[in-house]
Amino acid sequence: MLNASPTLSLIDEHHLLVHPVIPGDGTRLFEEEGLRTSPGCVDVEPFESGITRTVYQRL
Repeated sequence: MLNASPTLSLIDEHHLLVHPVIPGDGTRLFEEEGLRTSPGCVDVEPFESGITRTVYQRL
């Protein structure tokens, strides 16, 4: 759903809670193919636990 949504313009804003981990191989959240506009980061809120809330909007 997330990979199709930017292409179809179904979602105007994403709220992501990111827990810091060691990077590795995995599925990309946003596929670049077919993306009309890149989402832009408009807000970041770090929590004491190390989790970060990041808000992206269509630009």
